Amino acid sequence: MPLLNQLVANTLPLFPRRLVGFLSRHYIAGETFADATVVARQLMSEGCMITLDVLGEHLESMGAATEYADIYQSLPGLIASEGLDANLSVKPSQMGLLHDREGAMENFRRIARAAEPRGYFIRIDMEDSSLTDREFELYRQLRSEYSHTGIVIQSYLRRTVADAKLLATEQANVRLCKGIYREAPEVAFQKRQEIRESFMEILE
Repeated sequence: MPLLNQLVANTLPLFPRRLVGFLSRHYIAGETFADATVVARQLMSEGCMITLDVLGEHLESMGAATEYADIYQSLPGLIASEGLDANLSVKPSQMGLLHDREGAMENFRRIARAAEPRGYFIRIDMEDSSLTDREFELYRQLRSEYSHTGIVIQSYLRRTVADAKLLATEQANVRLCKGIYREAPEVAFQKRQEIRESFMEILE
C-alpha cells in the first residue's frame, strides 16, 4: 500500500520516527498493512478479532482526508485477500469532520460502500469532547444508511452514562474504552478510580 507507506514515512524525521516506534511498539502494529497482518494473525491465533485503525487525526485539509479515505477504501479488499477476521475503526476528524461535515460523511460512505459487500463492520472512533456531539450525529446518519456501523464511547467523560443509556435504547453496537484525551475536570473524571467506576456503571 504505497500511499500509506508514504504518509507514515513523511510524518516524522528518521530518528524521532524510530523513537516513537520504540515507545509505541505495544500499541501500534507497524507502519504498513503487511506489519498489521503479522500482528493480526498472531492475535487471531489467540482467539481475538481485529479492528484495523490507520493512525491520523485532526487533519489540516480535506485533501488529506480524501487520501486517508482512499486508504480505508482499499482495506476491505486487503482484509479479504489475507483472510483476516477484521473490521475497520475510523476517526471522524481523519475523514475531514473539522473542515466539511458533508465531505466527511461522503468519505465514510465511500468506506461503507467498499466494506458492505463483504459484511465488514465500521466503528466510528470517539475523539476529544469538542467533537462528541458531531460524532454521534455522524454515527447515527451513517448507521441509518449502513447497518454495520458502531460507535466508541469513553468512560472518563462525565456525560457518557447518559449517552450509554440512549445508545442502549437504540441497540447500538458499542466499544467502551476509558479515554486518552486531556479534558477539563468539569468534562471528564481525572482520577483512575473514578474512571474505573464510571466504566463499570456504563458497562452494566
